[in-house]
Amino acid sequence: MGFSTILYHKKGSLATISLNRPEVLNAMNSLMREELDAAITEVAGDESVRALVITGKGRGFCAGGDLKEIQALRGSVAAKEFVQKFNNMIRKLLYLEKPVITAVNGVAVGAGCNLALCGDLIIASEAAKFSEIFVRVGLIPDFGGTYLLARNVGVARAKKIIMSGEMTAAREAENIGMISMVVPDEKFETVVAQEAEKLASGPTKALAFTKVVLNKNLDMENALEYEAFINGLLIQSSDHKEATRAFFAKEEPKFTGC
Repeated sequence: MGFSTILYHKKGSLATISLNRPEVLNAMNSLMREELDAAITEVAGDESVRALVITGKGRGFCAGGDLKEIQALRGSVAAKEFVQKFNNMIRKLLYLEKPVITAVNGVAVGAGCNLALCGDLIIASEAAKFSEIFVRVGLIPDFGGTYLLARNVGVARAKKIIMSGEMTAAREAENIGMISMVVPDEKFETVVAQEAEKLASGPTKALAFTKVVLNKNLDMENALEYEAFINGLLIQSSDHKEATRAFFAKEEPKFTGC
């Protein structure tokens, strides 16, 4: 299968998906979402694949969603359906019955941060930074962020991270339990390969059911539905429109609370 926004590579029992829009720090548009969905489906159906690595090409892991696409949406129903399509892809990844490593090689913000948090093992280079930047554009986290972040760091800390929209450096993210481990940049690819091989050679069914049971035991489904519903409304708000205008104008937004 040919892709234009991702690279898909399989070696033995390990599959690797690399986000491949390095010129925009792998910002995610609808085409990338569709190709990610297709690649995850391919992994799910290939019995020879026993583990999956998701990483980014170039300097970034993923710089979030495509604001121009979001800006073009008309009406809360269309906006909700837009978010649901992305969340359905995330649902497929979270329920994938194979262990997943997200190898975060650089900036991971917004949707990119939450894609990173989908990993069963989240490995970051020292250069990586994370941000739930949604508040800066008048939205709430999607891609399962309201569920994934609170699960990892606790509700109180998750609120602080989300409401501030600030960057969290890789070492701090490790210290607060947001991610699994940080690796020096020069050892990053080697360690990711080693950890991926361990998972790919492990008891695949036991690992798969471990993640599925852990995810099902927490209220992920409601979180995904609420994210789509709320952002479907917020995408039409004045504050989101002002934040988007300011982003492209490289100005500070002037929020009015509407």
